[in-house]
Amino acid sequence: MQTTTAAPLLDHVFLTVSEPTLDAITGCGFLTKEEFGRFRIKEATSTLIGPYRTANVAGISTFVEFFPDSSPPLESVRVGMVLSFSRPGTSARVQRRLTEAGFAFHHELVRRTVEGADEPQPWYHLVRPDLGPDSPFTLFLSEITPEYFARLGALPGPGGTQDRAAYLAAAMRAEQQPEHQLVDVVGVTVQLDQARAELLSRILQLLGYTAHGDRLVGPGVTVVITAGDGPERLRSLRLRLRRAEPRHFELGDSTLRLSPDGDNDPFAEWVFHGSGQNGLRHG
Repeated sequence: MQTTTAAPLLDHVFLTVSEPTLDAITGCGFLTKEEFGRFRIKEATSTLIGPYRTANVAGISTFVEFFPDSSPPLESVRVGMVLSFSRPGTSARVQRRLTEAGFAFHHELVRRTVEGADEPQPWYHLVRPDLGPDSPFTLFLSEITPEYFARLGALPGPGGTQDRAAYLAAAMRAEQQPEHQLVDVVGVTVQLDQARAELLSRILQLLGYTAHGDRLVGPGVTVVITAGDGPERLRSLRLRLRRAEPRHFELGDSTLRLSPDGDNDPFAEWVFHGSGQNGLRHG
């Protein structure tokens, strides 16, 4: 498949985790004291999912968002990958491409409650391809409105482009610092059923990602889609680091390994063992 629209960037990955896992993440000083990267407990209200509270671990341009499995973002969804467009107007062109290729999708202008405004304000254009009924995995394609970008105090780039690093720094009210180890999320491995795996691969290729077997390579990120009979879930994330410093953290039902291959490997692997992503409520 070919497309003339620049492939979207990885924005963030969100997932539900068990309450004990979320407690372990929010209780880990390595994360919360921001030795690893920026850390934030976000409380917000949007017209998509209503009020919510999440823990966020951020790199320069990407972040990981943790929901408690007692309060998932959407009824059946336990894992989501969000890709974003940096140039206003791209979302509309992508919608036309999806329609022409025969992919069903949902679109809405998501609004968010903001301080000083009587009504929820336009936040981002959401395009959500249809991955089948009751899918525990979802793909969001996001385009921040210029109004919200400006409201945060983020400065647009040439031609009105919206830089992810500028947006994230404004949203978190903090720049990523040189002492932070985390650079960005550069790899996402998901396990889906065969039909959904094939569908996601086709959609990503339409968006400009290049397929190499089960690996879909986009700008700055590789998405690995494994198909099987096991639970559909996020298996792991690969994180680029500024420096290699072998460390190991057991965080509930997840394991964070920094430089698992030794001092010469400036990457980390965050493995998720599935609890909280299977739709069962804990706590």
